[in-house]
Amino acid sequence: MELNPKSGHLASVQCNIHLRVYNIVANVLACTSSLPHNAAVIPRPFGRREVFFDALALGDPSVTIEDVTPPIAPSGRLFPSEERTAELFEENTYSVVNIFDVTLRPQLNVTGVVEIPEGNGSGVVWDQEGHIVTNYHVVGNALSRNPSPGQVVARVNILASEGVQKNFEGRLVGADRTKDLAVLKVEAPSDLLRPIKVGQSYALRVGQQCLAIGNPFGFDHTLTVGVISGLNREILSQTGVTIGGGVQTDAAINPGNRYVWSS
Repeated sequence: MELNPKSGHLASVQCNIHLRVYNIVANVLACTSSLPHNAAVIPRPFGRREVFFDALALGDPSVTIEDVTPPIAPSGRLFPSEERTAELFEENTYSVVNIFDVTLRPQLNVTGVVEIPEGNGSGVVWDQEGHIVTNYHVVGNALSRNPSPGQVVARVNILASEGVQKNFEGRLVGADRTKDLAVLKVEAPSDLLRPIKVGQSYALRVGQQCLAIGNPFGFDHTLTVGVISGLNREILSQTGVTIGGGVQTDAAINPGNRYVWSS
């Protein structure tokens, strides 16, 4: 800022600014010099003429902090459509099982065999005798070695009412590659086996809401929602076989998530 030799006005303004700055610095030093060594100085936004500083004395018994819990609004009621979706999931999720395809391989220099996991997918409890229906490709690695009926080809996780998954051996009953179907059997308590409710696909209509429950990418008992998008579709299964009579849906279907319910 340059000095105007005629008026001297700028020199006066500059002097006032410097005095204010010096005054602020002096006040800050005076405040902080009287504080304990462990005190913190917290600046506040200053106005046109003054700058205020507060000192927070740490450990001062006169300083109290009150715990304040914000009010929590009660959750509202679900819409009827949401209630129905939740009910369908709760009614059927215990019928969906998580299947881990395993292969039995002999151990080197040790008697017996070891289970080698190959992949995972979903299946459903068919009856209280322990029959589990799944896709052929879910246990395809184990089936490719032509196991005998009764041989262990998978590990089956069944969801208990307390939310814990219990593991059982899945023994082969039979399989049909052309239909992409396989049937396993587990030795599980009857109270743990909740058979799936089977519907009638010929009664489906395009536009109906449908739900898919399964274990996509290992995330057990995942729910996705969509509608029936088409009927009598031909699809190429993961076994390379064309299957007719398929139901098309826009509900997210990822590897491991394949069982569909219609509302």
